[in-house]
Amino acid sequence: MRPLTYEGAHAIVLCFAVNDRTALDRIKENWIREIQYFCNKTPIILVGCKTDLREKHSEDHVSPEEVSNQCAETDRR
Repeated sequence: MRPLTYEGAHAIVLCFAVNDRTALDRIKENWIREIQYFCNKTPIILVGCKTDLREKHSEDHVSPEEVSNQCAETDRR
């Protein structure tokens, strides 16, 4: 049912919590693949949420560089 919602989309916005590395991993492993399969030409916008929690240092936080790398890997910006 979800693939039907992609038809005619001008862009796809994917949000993830920067304080939860598994959130970005799920985007990479699930959402990006599905989007590339059903609407390969549609732009993807990655939005990092909960950036206010980045102040508290943790190795589990996603860095801006990691997001840039993800965009480069999927050929999206």
